[in-house]
Amino acid sequence: MKKIYINLILCLISVDLSAQISKDTLSIEVIPVFGKRSLDDAGIHKISIDTLIIQQNINTSLSDILSKGSSVFVKSEGRGAYSTVSIRGASASNTEVLWNGISIKSPMLGVADFSLIPTFAADNISLFYGGSSLQNSSGALGGSVNIENYADFGNRFTLSFIQGIGSYGTFQDFLRFGIGNRKFQTKIGIFYNFSENDFKFRNKNNAEIDTATGNYIYPTQKNNHADYLIFGSTQEFYMKIGKKTNLSINNWIQRSKRSLPRLNTFEGNDYSNINLQNDFSERLTAEISRINGKISIKYRIGISVENSSYKLQNFVSGQGLQNAVYSTDTYFVWYHKIQTEYRFSTKSKLKADAEINYYQALTYDSIKRTGYSENRIEKLFFISYSRQITEKLSGSVLLRQNFVDNTYILPIPYLGIDFLLVKKMQLFVKGSVTRNYHSPYLNEMFWQPGGNPKLKPEKGILTEVSLNGEFAAKKLKNSISFACFYSDISDRILWLPSAGGWWEARNITKVISKGIEFQNNTTITFSKTILRLILNYSFTKSVNITGFGIANDESIGKQLPYTPLHSINTIIEIKYKKWTVYYTNTFYSERFTTSSNDLTRRDRLYPYIMNNVSFGKSINLKKVEIGLQVKVENLFNEEYRSVLQRPMPGRNYLLLISLKFQKQSE
Repeated sequence: MKKIYINLILCLISVDLSAQISKDTLSIEVIPVFGKRSLDDAGIHKISIDTLIIQQNINTSLSDILSKGSSVFVKSEGRGAYSTVSIRGASASNTEVLWNGISIKSPMLGVADFSLIPTFAADNISLFYGGSSLQNSSGALGGSVNIENYADFGNRFTLSFIQGIGSYGTFQDFLRFGIGNRKFQTKIGIFYNFSENDFKFRNKNNAEIDTATGNYIYPTQKNNHADYLIFGSTQEFYMKIGKKTNLSINNWIQRSKRSLPRLNTFEGNDYSNINLQNDFSERLTAEISRINGKISIKYRIGISVENSSYKLQNFVSGQGLQNAVYSTDTYFVWYHKIQTEYRFSTKSKLKADAEINYYQALTYDSIKRTGYSENRIEKLFFISYSRQITEKLSGSVLLRQNFVDNTYILPIPYLGIDFLLVKKMQLFVKGSVTRNYHSPYLNEMFWQPGGNPKLKPEKGILTEVSLNGEFAAKKLKNSISFACFYSDISDRILWLPSAGGWWEARNITKVISKGIEFQNNTTITFSKTILRLILNYSFTKSVNITGFGIANDESIGKQLPYTPLHSINTIIEIKYKKWTVYYTNTFYSERFTTSSNDLTRRDRLYPYIMNNVSFGKSINLKKVEIGLQVKVENLFNEEYRSVLQRPMPGRNYLLLISLKFQKQSE
């Protein structure tokens, strides 16, 4: 604990500034307007992905949004392929993913595939860092990603359509329309995304040697058997029942079919090692809320169903393609949650939640004849009290109590504070300390072979201090945030080789993650020009402290695999009349693929800088807005890897045509 307090004190020396302005082109005096601070935000460190970023990348997946619009690390196996997110050096399973209040992570794998989450289906995307995620869930030792949909009761009719055509046989279609009045709203979305994904790349893992010069000759190959198809629909219904009650229903259905690309090291023929994966998912949530004086109550029910199959095929002479692996996974999750809130006054309130979740999972490999069928019940309880102590000081305490099946998890406490340093700049210092637990997922306990039913929950003590502020001038709007964090995580779950020759899940390591995060968002308005600059930076030192309990362990004191020390994201947007230029730059420092941080070229992923640019123009025809946009990804044709031995595309192009129509209720 001594180290934790020292870390909190050191973080307090950081300074943070910020700002806000109107986008109007009229030169008028700015009058600062400050709203009341939310009592729930005491000590909370979160960011919402800027609507500019969402709109500019509406045709992409959530993995693209987070890599281009935040400093979190996105580990991607290629276009349309498996992608996961790591926050503050924690593993991907330590990142919670919520859609309208329910988890969309697989209870078997413990992760969400961000390449299968369409940005088009989201109205708001926010990140909760570290212990701040306890406001919405438990077990997220790194943080959580929240995806939300909401109603616009001022809408009468909206229609938007996007058509995209791009490199590698890429075709995209997105249609969304909404209709309603001040008491009822509905929105329907349909999306379709297909790509042959057959880009060419230089394979540096299968080199030959020029006998004359002794130089390496790298063959140029095509990314065969890598096509993908993702399509689905979303349905949203919102209703006001009287003056005090609201009802919302959200449904999301999706299918995908993907041919997973081979490793760069594959040297077989074109009829071998063919990977195919099919996924179907449906998620449904309904919520009814009522506010009656000082008391508010919300009841949410949800279901999540997913069926997936994976095949690995090889060609056998005289028999054709034969399955070497054919596995099927099915899971069903049923969510129940009731939330209550009582406001004693405008300066204090009490919240209490109760949640029961039921999981049912079945996996089976018909070739190896292995699998498992398991059920799990979670009972989760939450209580918090928030109070504005003085005009400048607010505090929040909460306690979570979890039961997984019949296993009692120690209570999860949280303490957060806000202190207003400068009112005019809305400059706050925030601090929080919490303990958190992450229960093992079903594959970690029951996978055959290698699952370990005796695994203990991962546990961690998380602390942070941040400075956040806003500032406004005549032509300037600026917001800024700076955070220091320190996480002490023990009983980390890893898969390691066993004496039997297979991989086995174990509680083995103690990890210390510490670092800083910086976000800045600046807008400058001229007479006919708007300039936006967004900068995100993170420094993450995530170190294996205890190693794996083997002789001469070279992992002790080393950075965790696939965890960059530095991550930087920059966005520049220039708007002049109806023209827009949008530029993004993403940088990841070197990443190691071994726990010993081997410096050989085989096991090290070199730093890379990814540059993307787009040019767009909007045309207004009465009530219809037509948009034209040309995107250039990987502008400087850089050769890079996000995952070892997985090819990534060079420079590629996409043309987008959009139509928008909106009519507001009177």
